[in-house]
Amino acid sequence: MAVAMAVVHGGKVASCAAVAGVAYGESIWALGKYPRVKQTSATVAEMRQAMGKKPSLTPLFIAHSADDEVVGLRAANKLRDSWLECFDLDPGTASVTRGIHARKPWLLTTYSDQGGAECLNYFVLKGYEHGWYGGASGPFSVPDAPDVSSMIWSFFARHPRRRTNCPAKLSPSAGLRLAAS
Repeated sequence: MAVAMAVVHGGKVASCAAVAGVAYGESIWALGKYPRVKQTSATVAEMRQAMGKKPSLTPLFIAHSADDEVVGLRAANKLRDSWLECFDLDPGTASVTRGIHARKPWLLTTYSDQGGAECLNYFVLKGYEHGWYGGASGPFSVPDAPDVSSMIWSFFARHPRRRTNCPAKLSPSAGLRLAAS
C-alpha cells in the first residue's frame, strides 16, 4: 500500500518505505511457486499511467531479506527495478555499503537522481527470515537483525516534505484537534 500511495500521490508524500513489500500493482501471491509476475516494463507503464500528467519522484527505502531467494529477492529486485526505470534513474549512480550484523551480511545500495540527490535506498539482509528486522521480539519480528525502523526514520529525516508539494486541506475544526493533540 505504501508503494501505491507513493506512486499515485507522489507530490503529497515526502518519502516512503517498503519492508518485504512488492512492486506497484503486484501481489505477494503472484510471487509464489509458479510466479505470474508482470514484466517490469508493464509495471512501469501502470505506474506512469497512475501518476498522470504530474509525475513526482518520492524517495523510497526498500528492506528485504535475501534468505528466501524465490519470493523475497525477486520481489525486492522488481520493486527496485521498476522505481529505477519509472523515474529514469541511472543504475550507475549506485553507491554500495556492506556490513555484518550478528555474523550475517547486509548490503545497502543507494541510488541518486539526475541532480545527485539520494532517492532510493535498497537494503538487503542475508540469512534472515521474513519479518520486521530489528527491534523487540514478537510474532513476525526478527530482533537479532539490524534495526530497520531506525534506518527508515533516518531516511525519512533526510527526505522531508518539500514545500512545493500540495498542502493538505484541513477543516478549521480538524486543525484545532491537531493543534490540541
